[in-house]
Formats: sequence, C-alpha cells, structure tokens
Amino acid sequence: MSPLEPTAALAAATLASSAGLLVTGLHVRRLRRQLRTDALTGLANRSGLQRAVTRTPARPGECAAALMIDLDGFKTVNDTCGHRTGDRALVEIARRLDRHQQRGQLAVRLSGDEFALYLGRLPNTPQCWIQAHHTAQQVADSLAAPLYLDGRRLSITASVGGGIAASSRLDDLLEPADRAMYRQKTPSRRRPEVA
Repeated sequence: MSPLEPTAALAAATLASSAGLLVTGLHVRRLRRQLRTDALTGLANRSGLQRAVTRTPARPGECAAALMIDLDGFKTVNDTCGHRTGDRALVEIARRLDRHQQRGQLAVRLSGDEFALYLGRLPNTPQCWIQAHHTAQQVADSLAAPLYLDGRRLSITASVGGGIAASSRLDDLLEPADRAMYRQKTPSRRRPEVA
C-alpha cells in the first residue's frame, strides 16, 4: 500500500461525511421552515409569527404593530359552496394579504379564517399609528373585493383591528388587535381600528 492510499481514503470519508452533514442540515432547515408555515396558504403560521416578534426586540422609542383579520361569515362559504371552494377562497385571501406585506413585515394565517399582518417594529409616534390605521383600511378594502371561484362570485368581508405594544410578547401585541378586530364586527363600527 502506498502512503497516499490512506490519505485518499480519509479524504473520501471526510467528503462523504461532509456531504451527509450538508444534506442533513438542508433537511433540518426545510423541516423548520415547514413548522413555521401554514400548509394550505403558504403564509407563516403562529409559530412563524412568534419567531418574527421575538427576533426583533424593541429598542427605546419603538413599538411592535400587528393587524388581526377575521373573515366575516366565512362559515357560510363552506356550508353553501363546499370546503374545496372554501379552501381556494382562503388561498386567495392569503395571496391578497401577502401583497400588503412589506420589508420587515409578515403575513400570517393564525387558524381557520383568522389571519394577521405583523407590521414589525416602528417608531412609537402618531405618524406610525396613522400609518397602521391606513394599512388596516387598505387590507380591509383589498379583502372585500369580490372573489370569482368555480363560476361563482363570492363576497367576503373582513373585520380588521390593529394592536401596538412596546413589549416583545406576542400576546401583548395580539390581544389589543383582537379586541379592536371584534369591535369591528358590530354593524355600526365597520371601519378598522388600531388600539
């Protein structure tokens, strides 16, 4: 055996081991991404939202902002058109919400017909509150546009509420947004609100 043969064998083993680690690392990253993604819509899920909120800690003078979105009367779509059409409608709603996402923001499907748009960290100024309210109105208007699926025209509206919090806790952000969203379900208050 020449002195180069053990070295070549060691190099081949090292290369094989490195390739195996690379494949494993890619697989682990893919699994982690799947754990943070809603399977139906491709948007982030609650776990992905939690990660986004905790990865961007607040600096002095900043707050986090998010919109909560609940589709109004969506059960009727499933009951009258079927779950297949309902799922396709959710995918279209997700696509529309995704269009509002800007750098540092995250569109999320929380569950069923409940969505969120994490607006990220913003300076805690009246202008940012006004911008959050403006974004909430744009989202509501976009989601209210008719959907055309399976030869049917579907009109789905959404209640949208915004929340702003100084903390990095997801609940501190979503609770005021959720309360603001549910206030929108009252017929006399159909304009999005940020609390």
